[in-house]
Amino acid sequence: MNDTLGESAEATPITTPLAVGAETDTATLRGAVSAWPRDGGDDPRARAIAQARRLMANDRAESSRDKYARCWAAFVRFVAEREPNHVALPAHPALVGLYAGAMTDRGCSKKTILVHLAAITYAHDLTGSPAPSTRSADLKRQIRGIRREDESDRPQRAAIERERAAEILGILGQPTKPIEVRDYAMFCLGWLTALRRSNIAALRIRDVNLRRDSLDGRRYLDILIRKSKTDQEAKGRNIAIPELPGAHPLCAVRAIERWLDVATLGDNLLRDDANAPLFPSFSLSRSESGREITGRFIAGEDVRRILRRLLARAGVNPDTYSPHSLRHGFATTMQDAGIPDAVAMEMGGWKDRATYHGYNRVDKARRNAVRDLFG
Repeated sequence: MNDTLGESAEATPITTPLAVGAETDTATLRGAVSAWPRDGGDDPRARAIAQARRLMANDRAESSRDKYARCWAAFVRFVAEREPNHVALPAHPALVGLYAGAMTDRGCSKKTILVHLAAITYAHDLTGSPAPSTRSADLKRQIRGIRREDESDRPQRAAIERERAAEILGILGQPTKPIEVRDYAMFCLGWLTALRRSNIAALRIRDVNLRRDSLDGRRYLDILIRKSKTDQEAKGRNIAIPELPGAHPLCAVRAIERWLDVATLGDNLLRDDANAPLFPSFSLSRSESGREITGRFIAGEDVRRILRRLLARAGVNPDTYSPHSLRHGFATTMQDAGIPDAVAMEMGGWKDRATYHGYNRVDKARRNAVRDLFG
């Protein structure tokens, strides 16, 4: 790049919470919207300012802000370790280009790289600093090059269809440790709802209610999805997940019921708060024993780690699947079973029929113009 990195006499380390590096938590970036007060007190003007700040902080989905916070922390660590003579904010355009190049060299996908670059831009925007890409034609060209990268040969994660899901859970058997009970329940709920990992992580205890059908007496989970990728205005939608017959290992009703029973016993007591997370994190120091629940929300990335750990316990290569494999498997299974599109799409929150059918590669051969033409 023409904008070379050099010694900058004017560059001084930033002292805002955005520079704390590895210790940056998910609340740090979203809390740095401005210097306006959070609590307006009794002053109407101060309260109005506090409300304005709250709305500004809500300009992105919570899951996006959490992801940006983690990406920003990674960039700060990179600068501290690789280019200690420079600062992360405001970042030199060539420094951002170097970071993107390093991510490419590590084999990161272009989607991951672009999210990191968006996080860097967002951090600059929050603090009133000009975004690096606006100050360098070379960095703009590099970003365009990233977008044009051909990733057709990258390995595709497989779908976890119904039979495969039941097989994996059957291998695991009924879990005993609280952390394993949570992971099992998350897998069942994730598959039967086809929720994205950010939605799974955001569920609260009050969002999931066990009810009984007054007509046939069958139990079901009434689940409220407050916000999603296709519902940015948080209109919300409800999903009903019935109890599966027999002792089917994929039954989310029994799995969630058992998880909540385990999570409220003895030292594992969840906070007496309906706003508490349905799937809280566990203390890192005691997670192996599974005795201590923190009561804090997990992040979407934690859902990926949980799934990998569960698959590894079942003797399955975790690199074959991702959290989206649950959603992928739900769609494929529904289509193969001949479930009407409208019913399945409402369950999974799909708005576009083409997207829904795009998960099923075999379905592309069935719904095929040439096949129809030749009968």
